[in-house]
Amino acid sequence: MRKGFTLLELLIVIIIIGLLASIGIVQYGRAVANAKNAEAKMTLGEMRKAAMGYYSLNASYPTVLPISVDLDNDGTADIVFTAPTGGSFTYSTTATYGQAAKVGTPAGVSNWRITYSSGAVYSY
Repeated sequence: MRKGFTLLELLIVIIIIGLLASIGIVQYGRAVANAKNAEAKMTLGEMRKAAMGYYSLNASYPTVLPISVDLDNDGTADIVFTAPTGGSFTYSTTATYGQAAKVGTPAGVSNWRITYSSGAVYSY
């Protein structure tokens, strides 16, 4: 009696492994895109906190980065927002909103904007 696998059995196993690998690769790409989008939204939330502190002292929102706020007037910044360097996004601010613009074109990653006054976050 021969021991081993037939060619048909080996082909079926290879096909199944290929299908599982292709599904895994797609899911991995989605997970990476979701993580990058979550990072952008979290960073914009930090930017909004700094902008609101700036607004409380200056009655206007900041238009340049980094956003530095000295709440107790002791000469040292109590809130500092410095946009992260590297990664998937570049960050900018205007007198009304903060923005995260994607660098390159990673699939599934959006540009994000947060309106300072309302805190509304949306992608575009």
